[in-house]
Amino acid sequence: DLVRQVRSKYPLRERLKAHLPTRQEGRARLDAALAAGDAANVREVLRTLGPGADGIHDEALLEWAGRLWSAADPFADLADYWQTATLLGGGPWLPAAVLHLRDPRVFPLWDDDARRGLAAIDDGYDPAGPPAEGYRLFAEACDELRRRFRLHPLEVPDVLAAAVREADESPRPDRFDGFSSDTFRFLAELAGHNTREWMDGERERYQFAVREPLAELCRALAARYVEPVLNRQFGWDLETEAKVGRALTSVVRNDHGRSVPYESALWVTFYRRARGGKRDDVQLFVRLDAHGVAAGLNLGRKARDAGRLFRRNVQQHAEPLYRSLAATDALGRCQFLADDAQPIAIDGPGDLRKWAAGKTLVARQRIPHDSPLVRGDDLVGEVLLTFDRLLPAYRCAIEEDPRPALGGPPAEPVFDADRFYEETYLNVTWLQTATSLLALKRQLVLQGVPGTGKTHVARSLARLLTGGVEDRVRLVQFHPGYSYEEFVEGIKARTVEVDGRHEVTYPVEDGVLCQFAARAAARPNESFVLLIDEINRGNLPRVFGELLYLLEYRDQEVTLPYSRRPFRLPPNLYLIGTMNAADRSVALVDQALRRRFSFLEMPPDARVLASWLTAHPPADEAFAPRVVALFENLNRKLADDLGPACQVGHSYFMVPDLTEERLRVIWDHHIRPVLEEYFAVHPQRLAGYDFDVLMGTKKIDSPQRARRTQRSK
Repeated sequence: DLVRQVRSKYPLRERLKAHLPTRQEGRARLDAALAAGDAANVREVLRTLGPGADGIHDEALLEWAGRLWSAADPFADLADYWQTATLLGGGPWLPAAVLHLRDPRVFPLWDDDARRGLAAIDDGYDPAGPPAEGYRLFAEACDELRRRFRLHPLEVPDVLAAAVREADESPRPDRFDGFSSDTFRFLAELAGHNTREWMDGERERYQFAVREPLAELCRALAARYVEPVLNRQFGWDLETEAKVGRALTSVVRNDHGRSVPYESALWVTFYRRARGGKRDDVQLFVRLDAHGVAAGLNLGRKARDAGRLFRRNVQQHAEPLYRSLAATDALGRCQFLADDAQPIAIDGPGDLRKWAAGKTLVARQRIPHDSPLVRGDDLVGEVLLTFDRLLPAYRCAIEEDPRPALGGPPAEPVFDADRFYEETYLNVTWLQTATSLLALKRQLVLQGVPGTGKTHVARSLARLLTGGVEDRVRLVQFHPGYSYEEFVEGIKARTVEVDGRHEVTYPVEDGVLCQFAARAAARPNESFVLLIDEINRGNLPRVFGELLYLLEYRDQEVTLPYSRRPFRLPPNLYLIGTMNAADRSVALVDQALRRRFSFLEMPPDARVLASWLTAHPPADEAFAPRVVALFENLNRKLADDLGPACQVGHSYFMVPDLTEERLRVIWDHHIRPVLEEYFAVHPQRLAGYDFDVLMGTKKIDSPQRARRTQRSK
């Protein structure tokens, strides 16, 4: 099928006509360039086959390309190459590209799509293994493909790329498409027609409307939260398999015919495997019935060990537990029930102790059947948020000493709105605008001329969103060389020891964003902020890649190109960038990125400067108004001469113990270089920006007065 797809889109005759002369020309050019020692031409030829060889020194490039080009035993030379490739910066594709030009029938191209495509076709092929052995196996597999399906070497890369696309389109194990109206209609009808005869006629409907989506929900919760957070991070080993008798309950009642044969409510339960059955342990659960979905914590009568531990911990640590549940908003969003009675209002630690005294304890959030949440993937996020909110209570049932997780005595917020105003001198209106824009898209860029405090304000805004918790804020600075591999993920060269020999492997490793997103996903009730300083200086389409799609559609996922794993941006992760409006690279900012970020202008602000000088007054109090006047005069003149995009920010003037002498130093060494850049094309106009004139301590004579003065002399 893959071969037919490839040939129907691009017949072999047309492919050979278009590409064969190019490859023959490339072979001749490479041969000539190597003979002439022309590294630039070698690079140009190789760039037609892959990402290029710009990271390799000329001498090393010529040495290795020449050695591979003329090698009697290329695979032996390949092993030597990959042992030193970390020093060269060449990556796994380069030697394959050289050898492919030499003989495309024996040496196929070895880029990422090719490796992943073969892995999709052949489960036994490991694309992340040692490269020397990996490429040999890859070449053998491609040769087998060519012989079996009568492929031309030029067709093999497209067949492998088609295999990657087909694998990408297969259903994701962590995707939940929602319950339908018929899900709840079926469960309501089952309650009224609970007989084997009725179920026999509705079994296919039951599978499609109830069982399959419930199993899908179980797999999604396991993949996004239970496995990565509760099992791998906390080491709790909860049951996650979406099968009856494991994480799913059966629709068939096990009461030996003493009542109706079927359950009208079905459960997903995550419990510790080592504790035996689900009833023997505390559970994080999802319950599905005709009225909707409930999710939360369940501690039944048969979970005796967990129950005793829970009641002891609640009696001893009710105060910190109450604070923790209040901080996660579990008390506001969840109902607390004991022994199937009415919900208990939890208004203080004493109410928690009263609730914990029950024999059967439930803390749950209910989502009605007509809520839009139950219709799609948003339900997964809501359920895992509920689990996370109730995690302090869950810990009390499984940990001998839950105090480290519950925290110490109550503390005041580390960084609140008042602290933000104090740090930035901005007003309520500005903060309301910024937070509303973040709520709208969760991506914001602060843009302004140099010196408006964009990075400082971005840091302060991030601290406000995270309550001042430092590990929930990460800063990265873009620059022209910043890459997708650093930001998202990429193949990194690593040396490993195999049978006493050191070999270079190329594992896929997460970049800054993927690492930070994983941390945010593990703590869904807390806000995380990634700060991107000078966002406009990066090659944005290259750095973000397919994530541009996720920035616009936060509820979707994409397949990452190297790891081939699904990735989504967690809803509690915010991106705040800064952009220098005077930078020439601003004009190159991709319009697609402008559509995905909200932009908030940060102009030079005399009010901010005046407020700062009031809080940090100069020794001469009369000097502060003169500084503000200088700032206003300078920017008024710049706006008239060059426009508002070429002004100077207030932070240049926000210097402690400011005097005229210190201000002159700032002018000469900080502000004047900015002016020189602004007037790089017309340097003669700088004469109009005299410090003393703008300060008002020196006057410029008009041309008429200058002529009269000259005549009188």
